[in-house]
Amino acid sequence: MIRIAIDEVPTSLSLAICLERTRCIRVLLGKLYSSDLDPDTLNDYIPYRSKPICYACNNGDLNLVRELVEYAYADINQSGILTIAIEKTYEALVDYVLSQGYNYHVEYLLQETSSVGYLGTTNGLLKYGADTDIRIYDGHTALDFAILGRHIDVAKALLLHKHGHIKTNGDNFTPMMLAVHHDLRPIVDLLFQMLPIDRAVGDLLRVACRYTIDLSIANREKTLYFCQQGLCRK
Repeated sequence: MIRIAIDEVPTSLSLAICLERTRCIRVLLGKLYSSDLDPDTLNDYIPYRSKPICYACNNGDLNLVRELVEYAYADINQSGILTIAIEKTYEALVDYVLSQGYNYHVEYLLQETSSVGYLGTTNGLLKYGADTDIRIYDGHTALDFAILGRHIDVAKALLLHKHGHIKTNGDNFTPMMLAVHHDLRPIVDLLFQMLPIDRAVGDLLRVACRYTIDLSIANREKTLYFCQQGLCRK
């Protein structure tokens, strides 16, 4: 059960869903369908996450979420339920919400799922067209977050989705440069399989140049080792 914040004002339907009172939910939905209940109960003038659909999503109730969207016409884009589904790792809910045309472009959701290592939800976002090249305010891409968190499976999913052709991040690091910099050998090996050898070696040479210029970069010796291996085409 979720807790209701002091500044939230849940409707009777929201409260019934929050408490998982099935009979009350059915009675209130019946009144909504018969126009005896104000339709604003679903969408307007209700604080974020106090909407009935948000409580249903928080409970992981896919059937109720589907009913609210398809029969009660709850606005999925207004409620922010995709963020809730991602936070709760409800993969079936994530897939359903995305299938209904949720406008995930207004949020950096791919970066969020990558940063916490949620492989299933990352794959769901990619399936419905999430852009791996989008940068947040500091220039980080979803791949940056996956690599920083050392979420190997998520990083592989992002790379395989774009066949290794993800654009540089805000520091002008390519995926290969980023993987080498953070000493992620599985990602380096994957990119050697995916990229033309000349491009892979070229990225390693660019890393070597960056490390020659900036001696303060961490893992310098390990990166130069990778560069040597790349130039030997091992």
